Amino acid sequence: MKRILFFVCLIFCFDISYAQETDNFIKKDKIGLTVSTLGESNIVRFQNLIGEGRIDRRRFLTFGVNYIHSLNKRIDFETGLEFESYTTTVYPAVNPDGNNFPSYGNLNFLNIPVTLRANFWRFFYINGGALIDLDISKSSGVDAQTGIGTMLGVGWKYDFKSGWQISINPYSKLHSLISFSNSNYPQRLLETGCRWSVMIPLK
Repeated sequence: MKRILFFVCLIFCFDISYAQETDNFIKKDKIGLTVSTLGESNIVRFQNLIGEGRIDRRRFLTFGVNYIHSLNKRIDFETGLEFESYTTTVYPAVNPDGNNFPSYGNLNFLNIPVTLRANFWRFFYINGGALIDLDISKSSGVDAQTGIGTMLGVGWKYDFKSGWQISINPYSKLHSLISFSNSNYPQRLLETGCRWSVMIPLK
């Protein structure tokens, strides 16, 4: 009987130790690479302007380095640095002289996410917060996107015992919600996409 009790206690202690070890892996700060794909975007204004031309845009490239710090078992803090690049085609409003040829440009900017991630059901999370945008375009045909934006997303993640993590994060972003542009009616980039990430633990 004593041997059975000892054996049960040994298994119980091992189970607690393993659970704590697993939690430690999950709670470790992580850093990794992210790539966003499968997205759509649109240039929007909060006011409709009569006679305004049209802007077409196409996702070209988005990638970044992200950092995750666990505040507790459920809430993580996220930040990092992401680079986004779009090609733009600007169609001017109809002119009487018939000069309506489009112009082409590139919209490039950096954004720093300052967000929180709420984990639930072990494999899922909701993330959202602010974006600090810095426009580095030379000629985009779009108002500068420097300002403060916002994002909201939902994701799936898987934590390996090694501490590595992979995740898929569909999201929506509104850049330059608080715009630092000189325009009275600033244009803003509204985008939806899916962010793929691979994270490794920091020792």
